Amino acid sequence: MENDKFQNVVLEHLGHLTQEITEMKTDVSQLKTDVSQVQIDVSQVKTDVSQVQIDVSQVKTDIS
Repeated sequence: MENDKFQNVVLEHLGHLTQEITEMKTDVSQLKTDVSQVQIDVSQVKTDVSQVQIDVSQVKTDIS
């Protein structure tokens, strides 16, 4: 393979790799956003469960 052809093939592959890396960075950024939202949601669920436990305890006390 001639030197120019080899360089063109390498540059083409580098271009594809660069595009794929850019897409992966975008995907990772979206995953970070999604994980952050899940953490917020889990925190809210924990708060809700704690309140339900308090309410159930109060109902038990009221029934007794």
